[in-house]
Amino acid sequence: MQDSLRARMGWLHGWLGFMVGLILVCIFMTGTLAVFDREFTQWMEPEISPDVPAFDPISLDKLRPAILALQQKGENPVLDLPSTRDPYLRLIHFDGMEFVEDTFNPSTGLPLHARQTAGGTFFFDLHANMRYGVTGVMVIMLAGLCLMVILLSGIIIHMRKIFTDLLLVRPFAPRLRAWMDVHVLAGVPFLPFALFMAYSGTVIHSRAILPAVSYTSCISALFEPAKPQKPTQPPELPKPKNRHAPLKNPPPPLTSLTQIFKDASHTLGEGQAGRLLFNNKKIFVTRRDSSGPELTEEYVTFDRIDGHFLSYVSHTGIVARTNQIMRGLHFARWAGTEMRWLYFMAGLSGVVMMGSGLVLFLIKRRETSKNLMMFRLGEGLAIATLTGLPLAVLSYLWANRILPETLPARAIAEAHIFGAVWGMAALCGLCFSLFRRSVVAWKINIWAFAIMGAGILPLDILTRPSFTPFHIPTAFAAVDMIALLLAFLSFQGARRL
Repeated sequence: MQDSLRARMGWLHGWLGFMVGLILVCIFMTGTLAVFDREFTQWMEPEISPDVPAFDPISLDKLRPAILALQQKGENPVLDLPSTRDPYLRLIHFDGMEFVEDTFNPSTGLPLHARQTAGGTFFFDLHANMRYGVTGVMVIMLAGLCLMVILLSGIIIHMRKIFTDLLLVRPFAPRLRAWMDVHVLAGVPFLPFALFMAYSGTVIHSRAILPAVSYTSCISALFEPAKPQKPTQPPELPKPKNRHAPLKNPPPPLTSLTQIFKDASHTLGEGQAGRLLFNNKKIFVTRRDSSGPELTEEYVTFDRIDGHFLSYVSHTGIVARTNQIMRGLHFARWAGTEMRWLYFMAGLSGVVMMGSGLVLFLIKRRETSKNLMMFRLGEGLAIATLTGLPLAVLSYLWANRILPETLPARAIAEAHIFGAVWGMAALCGLCFSLFRRSVVAWKINIWAFAIMGAGILPLDILTRPSFTPFHIPTAFAAVDMIALLLAFLSFQGARRL
């Protein structure tokens, strides 16, 4: 009976793991990069010195003209206040295609002229909704549910020899056995992390797949007699508005933001104000995300004209607190540097676990199914995911440094290059796989990754105006060194193929 259960779980684990694993690798990889989203943004703005003076609340009033100018264009900008990870003032707005940030000196309020870029937020958007809105959220939530099934079935399969498998590593064993060791070794130590990420991610966005209605009332309505309805004319659809057309009436004046900050700090706590949001009637001041492991979503509202206090909103119910804890632990915005590196390593192990699972699935079926079109298509998709996405990430960093700084819509151009390189890598994998030359596709993409990864360090040195070998900021050193390390590993892997 147990062997029969393990065999069924093996079938479920393999097939569901491969079909959903192609998406899960993308989710985990971009989520791992999003752990250091602010650090990536700093790397992608090399003109700005990481050594900045301390924040002075008086500088907030210097930003009022820039805020009013954006609102005149129909925008509702957001002002991020300085933090330990990101010591600048950042005015965030949507330029019609991408969320971009204007950076200001936290002491004087003067603009810091940097190239336009989506920065690390690009990875966060890919992880959260695949940059496809509600539809993307639904796909990711369903993938999270499938991940829990995959992990639980994997536990059942390896329950009997889990400790033996964990302690046994055979890098020079036959290929199937070696990849199995990598799969188990990468998965077991961080299994609780993967389970929690899947569960919390599903809970956070559960409304995307579970409607906010009473199921009891829906069932009762099925048995109620239908009521006759009078024929009515369909309502006239509102005419679409040009989101970026200038407003006919100028936005109302802004009160002193310095005073707003002081009043909000008095309510939320000293140093707890993290973000200011503006509309034509109110100013919202939210609590800092890094204030604790709970994303409380507390905020204070003020009148934008005279600055008088309007309300204080805090969600303290059991359900709300549970959701806040789930969100806080999932996004880890409260975490310090050490905890972020732990999240990064756990996420990276998840990528290795799922990537090695995809390779295992293909190795097991190569002898019996290599002539089938579906097998060749599956291997092409695996190549596109495992090698194409990392290659696209590197191309995104290269595009940030190579594209002209004055290029219009520069942020979306970086995203387009990311998509174009990923598409070319996927096309390479699919074409060679369909013609039974998949090894060539693996080698081409891995060699390309090794070359581009090794080039990140000299690219950074040549294109960063303030580079000096005697002082390398942490964000720059981390990106350059990790890219170099992954390039070396890719070089070794490409040689052994």
